[in-house]
Amino acid sequence: MAITSKQEGVMADIATTLANIDGTGNYNLNLGSNIWRVYRHIGDIEDDKFPCACVIDDFDTQYQPLTANEYTTGQNQQDVTSGWPVGIITYHKLATDAALTGTLQKEQIQMFSDVIIAMLADRTRGGNALSTVLLSSSKRVGWRDEAGSGSCSFVFIIKYDFNPTASTPTT
Repeated sequence: MAITSKQEGVMADIATTLANIDGTGNYNLNLGSNIWRVYRHIGDIEDDKFPCACVIDDFDTQYQPLTANEYTTGQNQQDVTSGWPVGIITYHKLATDAALTGTLQKEQIQMFSDVIIAMLADRTRGGNALSTVLLSSSKRVGWRDEAGSGSCSFVFIIKYDFNPTASTPTT
């Protein structure tokens, strides 16, 4: 019997969620299919792939044992700010003077809004999590080698319980 992985379910849901950022409805920008499950440096991304997003889940995660061989992510079951950290980095690239005109900053703010609206629309990540919480974010403008480019970074905390010894194990 194959083990059911809540993490894989969460990651699949995040990829689907980010693909919903398509420039329609509540969204300003269009990520299209430019979403990767690995980190990519902005200098390695082709010009026709912007805006884009990288989803990263290779952070340390703490676990707390519960009863009957169950576990929860984070330091305790009630603390939604500790759990499984998942990072999202979005990249934007415009004309080299975009930072001087404010155009790049406007696009960063729009992507910031788009990602938060998308990620918090279903906090259960398709039924795989107890909660999704935005823990931190930052915006950066490239001034030298990456002039005209910028990034938004987010860390979301995914809270879920699992039982690797249940009749149908989950991890």
